[in-house]
Amino acid sequence: MERQIAIDVGKAIGELVAIDWKDRNGGWTEVMRLKVKINVSNLLRRVVRLVGRNGVEMVCAIKFERLPAFCYYCGIIGHTTQKCKKKEGVSDSNNLGLQYGNWLRALPMNPNQNRGIWRNGIEIVSTQSIANDTN
Repeated sequence: MERQIAIDVGKAIGELVAIDWKDRNGGWTEVMRLKVKINVSNLLRRVVRLVGRNGVEMVCAIKFERLPAFCYYCGIIGHTTQKCKKKEGVSDSNNLGLQYGNWLRALPMNPNQNRGIWRNGIEIVSTQSIANDTN
């Protein structure tokens, strides 16, 4: 994967923080693993459209690690489908029309990984401290 593609995908989702270039075995992969800050008041992004060098458009699914509770009806983090205000008055009989679901959750790349230590192969893109974001 090219660095610019990773940057473009990260920016399409939110604010790109880091790019993990390696899969769990240390080799190259078809999967891009990005650390991105997202605005939780916005809808979760489900796909990203990319145009290849040959001009062919690709639709790529997005999956999120450590995704908290979110609504399968409206795609907003912070409430569940049962408590969705946008869903009020809509029949519960047909859940087949839900555009969001558990399929947005990705399994962690390495569940035993210490979150405080960065592995080799991760490129830090943004160094803004989290402390500044809370002020």
